[in-house]
Amino acid sequence: MREILDIIKNIYYKIKSSKLQRENFSRIKPGDMIWAKMPLKRRKLKEILEEHRVRPYLVVRKDKNCLICYQSSSKKNIRVSNYDEYHIKKEKYMKKRDSWINLYNIIKVPICNIEDKYISVNKFDLQQIEKRLEILEFKKGKKIEKFNMPIIIDIGDVVEYKNALYYIYASDNVNVYGIKIYRRNLNMSKNNIKFIINDRIYYILQDEIKKETINRAEKLKLVDIAYPEEVEILKKIIKKSKEDKKHEKTKLLDLKKEKNHSYQYIKKEKKYEIGTVFKINKSKVLYLFEKEGKHYGVDIVYYIIAPKLIEIKNIERKEVVEVKEKKDCLKYIEKLLQNNIKLTKDIKKLYKNLKISV
Repeated sequence: MREILDIIKNIYYKIKSSKLQRENFSRIKPGDMIWAKMPLKRRKLKEILEEHRVRPYLVVRKDKNCLICYQSSSKKNIRVSNYDEYHIKKEKYMKKRDSWINLYNIIKVPICNIEDKYISVNKFDLQQIEKRLEILEFKKGKKIEKFNMPIIIDIGDVVEYKNALYYIYASDNVNVYGIKIYRRNLNMSKNNIKFIINDRIYYILQDEIKKETINRAEKLKLVDIAYPEEVEILKKIIKKSKEDKKHEKTKLLDLKKEKNHSYQYIKKEKKYEIGTVFKINKSKVLYLFEKEGKHYGVDIVYYIIAPKLIEIKNIERKEVVEVKEKKDCLKYIEKLLQNNIKLTKDIKKLYKNLKISV
């Protein structure tokens, strides 16, 4: 029964369509925009003003006796999202008016309704349309009419990669560069950057700005597309976050330099007096001398049992217990010399100088 109906339809369209319309039909291909009379019943067509009955359509596929098209309009529909329609700019095609392709509205245009070819949409615009159709197919959860072109991820796209969302802020022939974004303010921080893509709110976590280099060969799912004005706003946001991070890094480096300078100053300028006693754990260490930036002393608790020269590390943090007289230091140094302790030359020199001063 269906086959019989198709045969009758074909005969009807052939009779009704003119030779010129059939010639136009044979030349038209997917990606062309055409002028065609709205495929409505007579009663409904009469309700529309005559000058509005012929409209532009974007051809996505050809059937035996009709064209599968997306309806177009010369006015933007403010109620739809960025991926529900696509803007064909008049300057690109040297036409008098812009066109908005309504990607949510698929129409069958019979041969007999074809008026004329309008333009051939260029490859770039077709790729942009294909991206929007890809998102719509995912949102609807069912197959829709597409051009079956490869999806080219570019600046302004939001992709899902390894279960995370990334806004693509830069790209080249090999990689795309994304910044990790979230659909909600995870830690409810006021420092998190709030922004809008396609009338949806997203967040960048200020404390966790994650950027990723993603190879184009990786499996990426396109989930959103930013408007051109949103792309410009995001450029400024990312630039500011880079500057803030750079400023923070410079500040940290300055603090580190300052800290190192202070430490070097203490190390260089602060001199400890011979005989200063420091508390180290459960013992006491008598300060003797400094060599090559290292400080040395003798354990005065266990010096009789185990006389040894001790390096006093982090001396500036040690607690000073007392300062002994120089003459009282001699007995400890003598005990060290009796036991052939390392740095003997330095200890002998200290002993000699100390003996003279006393």
